[in-house]
Amino acid sequence: MEQRNWKIYSMIRVASNELILPYVLRGAVLLVLLVTAMEASAQATSTPAVKQQMTAKLQHAEVARVPKSHRPRTPSDSLLAPFTPGKPGCYHLVGNAWNAVHCGTPEEIKAHQVVPAIMTNSIQSTPHNYLHKVGVPPDKIATPLNWGSVTVNQLSDPARASEKDSKGSPNAFSIQNNTNQFICSTCTSGSPYPTSAAGDKGWVQFIYQQHTPGSSAVCVMIFDVKVASATSYASGYTPTCTFPSDSMIVAPLDGPGAPTGAAEIVGYIQCPNAGSKAGCTLWIIAHVPWSAGPDQGWWAVSTPDTVGLAGKWNNVSGGIFGVGMGSKAYFKKTKMQNIIRAYSCYKGSASANPPLPCMILSPGIINAKSKQLTASPAQINSTGESTNLIDGPARFYCTATSCWLMYNSTAR
Repeated sequence: MEQRNWKIYSMIRVASNELILPYVLRGAVLLVLLVTAMEASAQATSTPAVKQQMTAKLQHAEVARVPKSHRPRTPSDSLLAPFTPGKPGCYHLVGNAWNAVHCGTPEEIKAHQVVPAIMTNSIQSTPHNYLHKVGVPPDKIATPLNWGSVTVNQLSDPARASEKDSKGSPNAFSIQNNTNQFICSTCTSGSPYPTSAAGDKGWVQFIYQQHTPGSSAVCVMIFDVKVASATSYASGYTPTCTFPSDSMIVAPLDGPGAPTGAAEIVGYIQCPNAGSKAGCTLWIIAHVPWSAGPDQGWWAVSTPDTVGLAGKWNNVSGGIFGVGMGSKAYFKKTKMQNIIRAYSCYKGSASANPPLPCMILSPGIINAKSKQLTASPAQINSTGESTNLIDGPARFYCTATSCWLMYNSTAR
């Protein structure tokens, strides 16, 4: 996969002891003074609070600051149903109610050609000073994430655009929302897979895959990376999926009958007790206009967090790519808007969605400063699916507990 070379030029966040205020620092301020202020804030009892701002470059395109009022809305901003439909399983949103639907069996998943896929551009949670006691040197913490989404919106005319997968056929593609790899805290000798071992790395993928003709899947995929790689994915990964194509006709991405509107793949962690990583579940909530039918096009799947992502999620990456197994999506006459979002504490925009409990670092660190998010665009090793879309200038924005990365991609 093509590499995206990110150069981080600056990152600014000055914290008070109690709160990070959501406003953008304006005016000409010397960077050296801001860096000095950051260092001093770790030892001071109170300092002015400002919002993080950052400048970076992606493929020689400057990343600009984006005022909150100018951020584009994504489908989840207007979702009029709870993010947590119920107990782990598979769901379809009809009206404003989540209806339980069939989760695919291993045999059905194999028949639907559900295949693993890899990563791309990302938002990376980065360490920042955390002063937990006056007179004691500050700790460096990277706040874990609990919610991330990838939105893809075709700005070009789908009737004139086209896409073909290198290993499939026209209108075969995937939209991926990927986590970082992390030490699998639950992996032991022989568990969760026969050749698993302590110290293996875990990885989670929230994904929508669409094959041709008329087959689609919404999945949470859980990986033991070492086992999956060693067996060429014959073992080492567990997909939990539902299939929109089982109950409705799936529209094409491009060409006659292609719908308009954004697709969003939301992944998040739901834990039963705030302050604990035990018993957590992993959720995908996917808005896919190609599998919408007469309703809103929302599907949900959940599965237990068997590899221990909770508290270790620090990167969100994704986009629209080949359908899987290293394939490449070839687009023509296409312009796509891409929006990546990362949250350490998710606060729903719609009244139907209360805030999700924040991830914590340890039982002793559960306050405003441990929840604040410092982040940057990041380079990710990409060896799987790819696309011929070329990324344009990017915009990056952070509040106290969330970050957005936005850019357009084009193919002639």
